[in-house]
Amino acid sequence: MKIAIATKNNGKLKEFEELARGTPHEFIKIPENIKDLPPETGSTFYENALIKAEFISKQLGIPAIGDDSGLEVDALDGSPGIFSARYSKTGLDNDNCLKLIENADLIFTLDFNDLDRIGEMSKYVDSSNAKIILIDHHLNPKDYADLVFSDIEIGSTCELLFELIIELGHEKNIDSNIASCLYLGMMTDTGSFQYSSVTSRTHEIISKLIQKGIQQFPACIVGPFFRRALPCFASFGHF
Repeated sequence: MKIAIATKNNGKLKEFEELARGTPHEFIKIPENIKDLPPETGSTFYENALIKAEFISKQLGIPAIGDDSGLEVDALDGSPGIFSARYSKTGLDNDNCLKLIENADLIFTLDFNDLDRIGEMSKYVDSSNAKIILIDHHLNPKDYADLVFSDIEIGSTCELLFELIIELGHEKNIDSNIASCLYLGMMTDTGSFQYSSVTSRTHEIISKLIQKGIQQFPACIVGPFFRRALPCFASFGHF
């Protein structure tokens, strides 16, 4: 069975082709004569995926699959969400990120203490109206943050983060995912716990994190505070 993939993204088509390997299905891309997909006017990822799938299915007369996904920032009530591709006027990733900075109320700078370390982005963070919170363990923090947590005696920023969480009374909120992220940060920042900055307290914290159920391969690249929403798929037509 031929199934159309409602996307102009060749990378997505290859992913579907991999999924179809060994099955009687053949995924095909949109013909060149179909220049544009319909506007994504849905209020959810699913609705946008269905709009694309229905449009392509009716155009080609075969079943179609559409998908939609985006970036959801918990601190911004899930924004940009379905508007990720057009959050800024240009829709470019760099401009979307700058708009996120512009709309932020709080900006945390972690594991560095000089805005020069973030290159071109530094001028946007520095000019932001957001409160800036610095959490770091390196020498000589620069004076740019509204609130500073700096301890040069501690082995890693994640160890300092753990101490702050405990001090604020939120240890119960450390789940397996957060524990895994903290552990990964401590491990990489201390050369797998080999540097002289590692102390008995470091190992005590590791023990506590293990008790929280750290994952061998932590899913914390984007952490618990913002995330790339998993693709939402919708199909249209008779399969």
